[in-house]
Amino acid sequence: MTVRALSGASGKKANHAVASSPDARTKRATRTVRVLAGAVKGGGVTG
Repeated sequence: MTVRALSGASGKKANHAVASSPDARTKRATRTVRVLAGAVKGGGVTG
């Protein structure tokens, strides 16, 4: 998976996600991810 982080972000960050539906219970998840500072790479959704 490739994601984008704000310029200057590095270290450990918490990623929060919430999934909801009118016919099901809401589920929440939190995971700590490590952001590596580095060069900008092309590709992904924006080319």
